[in-house]
Amino acid sequence: MSISNWITTAYLITSTSFQPLYGSFSDALGRRNCLFFANGAFTIGCLACGFSKNIYMLSFMRALTGIGGGGLITLSTIVNSDVIPSSKRGIFQAFQNLLLGFGAICGASFGGTIASSIGWRWCFLIQVPISVISSILMNYYVPNQKEYNRQNSSIFQNPGKILRDIDVMGSILIITGLTLQLLYLSLGCSTSKLSWTSPSVLLLLVGSVIILLLFILHERKTSARAIIPMELVNSSYSVVVLSISILVGFASYAYLFTLPLFFQIVLGDSTAKAGLRLTIPSLFTPVGSLITGFSMSKYNCLRLLLYIGISLMFLGNFLFLFIEKTSPN
Repeated sequence: MSISNWITTAYLITSTSFQPLYGSFSDALGRRNCLFFANGAFTIGCLACGFSKNIYMLSFMRALTGIGGGGLITLSTIVNSDVIPSSKRGIFQAFQNLLLGFGAICGASFGGTIASSIGWRWCFLIQVPISVISSILMNYYVPNQKEYNRQNSSIFQNPGKILRDIDVMGSILIITGLTLQLLYLSLGCSTSKLSWTSPSVLLLLVGSVIILLLFILHERKTSARAIIPMELVNSSYSVVVLSISILVGFASYAYLFTLPLFFQIVLGDSTAKAGLRLTIPSLFTPVGSLITGFSMSKYNCLRLLLYIGISLMFLGNFLFLFIEKTSPN
């Protein structure tokens, strides 16, 4: 696996591995406190990326950025659910996705231009003041809701109880298991000498399966606050929703990370031009989200919207099979 690929892979591994922790941790420690931690990790990571001396340091700092980025994704949805009534949640989720899409458009269109004009380091450094401003806004507008507020308790009044409710062993198991699994997937599909059947790669898979099974057993028996409540996973409805999310994630990230490479390596685009090409898919994602949010709130047609969304995603990814170097720009 090329060392340059670790710049992206390191972020994805930590972002994915740490996301499950923020739900239970924010219940105990407060939404705003965990948001500050996540945003702080993201800010420090971006700052360190901008001053990285070599690609190894850059990859390591991208991993730190992923710890914060994963928390920001998770906690923004949790806070949305806390403060917005369920009848209006679809609309507000749509607006949230619209803003995320707007950020993606800005990143796609300006990122390549910034890298080619003033240097790639500023792609990271420019995010630092934005993150600082967001921390200030969090302090004033995000409620520090936590489960213990309902019991008139806080971490200062009863620190022992709250710390006992944090599932430390479960956190270690799920981070280790998911990290090994993602390393297996990353190394197995790389173009290096390693393959899916290489002993060292298979060892990662076996280790991840064993550790994740231990995590499930631990979650069933622990007296601490479960990171992933087993009664939620045992529900057939939850299994279907989670399966859809996994498959949609496969489809989304597959082209998200291969399209820029196709534009630059196969078509010979500059970073600026490749960024401009990515503006179109980035634009339609928030538009679709906004339409879905309004339709769900007004007509309550969730099943139909799922069918339409999955069908459009299948069609879009299927059409990628016909893109070639000689295809019209």
